[in-house]
Amino acid sequence: MKDDKKYMPDMKAERHELPLFALCSLPAIFIDVYLPQLSGYAVKLYLVLLRASEQGDRLTEEVLRHRCHCSQEQLDQAKRQLQDKELVFIDPLGVYRLRDPREIELAKLYRRRTSPEPAHRVNDSNDSNNALAKQRELLVKNISDRYFNGMMSPTWYNDIDNMLNEYHFELPVVYSLFSEAHRRNALNRNYIKEMALDWHRKGIVTYTDLARESEKWYKTRTITYQIGKMLRRQMTAFDESIVDRWLNEFGYDMTVIELAMSKTTAIQQPNLKYIDSILKNWYEKGLKDRDAVEAYEIKRKEERNRQRRQTDRRGRSRGGRSDNVGNFDQRQYSETFFDSLVADIDELVPQTEVETFPEENQRGDDK
Repeated sequence: MKDDKKYMPDMKAERHELPLFALCSLPAIFIDVYLPQLSGYAVKLYLVLLRASEQGDRLTEEVLRHRCHCSQEQLDQAKRQLQDKELVFIDPLGVYRLRDPREIELAKLYRRRTSPEPAHRVNDSNDSNNALAKQRELLVKNISDRYFNGMMSPTWYNDIDNMLNEYHFELPVVYSLFSEAHRRNALNRNYIKEMALDWHRKGIVTYTDLARESEKWYKTRTITYQIGKMLRRQMTAFDESIVDRWLNEFGYDMTVIELAMSKTTAIQQPNLKYIDSILKNWYEKGLKDRDAVEAYEIKRKEERNRQRRQTDRRGRSRGGRSDNVGNFDQRQYSETFFDSLVADIDELVPQTEVETFPEENQRGDDK
């Protein structure tokens, strides 16, 4: 018995797992950060490569096209997109090497600075720097807790720093930026970057600047709602941008817009495009307010009436015919043509009466 125990092999446990039911680990940061930035084919390709890397599958271009259900051109575009995001590296031997998205984001956060600190920052006191750093930390924490349930992606930290350093936004302005994106149900990086750039172009830096612009936005939304109610339609963000142009670029108020809307009675389905063409025409003619528009429309109506009267006079001078009515020669008919249409009534009437009412005539004769 002792010899048998001495030569007994070491025990080890193995887990048998079918490849079809195997798990494929995908970092959450890929869904939160990279998924909105990638096309559908790029996402498919990344998942196929991730699955193949865990299972050790060998892939060819044909296999990739089949699994991604795409053409060769679409596959090449997906490859370039993944390489631009640094998610995939293809070495000279054709091996696809996947990078962990968590590693990429950590490298962005802790990338060593290569430019020196500005002079005004070097000369600042430590107390002011510490106070500013605490305010920024509090801002980031409030944004994360309020709009991301305390799980804000690390990439947002760089975006917030860029807003503060490049656009020089005050801290309340940055918070309001996230609040507005959340209200519009568009809390993603691309939308917030575009909105931050738009605010920067409008000269928004302080919270006072933002309050001034907010008054314009509120006025635009209110008038957009009124127009939608009059047209009996649900207004979209695109419609709101058109109304914003009427108010802030053309400088028109609701009284002028109502004049333009009154002209939609001539069409079956009033729409914003038709109203926009009317207001754009008035703006290009230099009409600034309701009085100028009404004077222009009266003058235009008088001009149309004058041209109509001239047209009628020219028609009467040509024998009572206007330009578009009766401008053709009447056909001439001879007397024989009309005679051929006349029947001998004296012969037709007695015959019709006898054939149609034989019984009545006979009863009359009996009486």
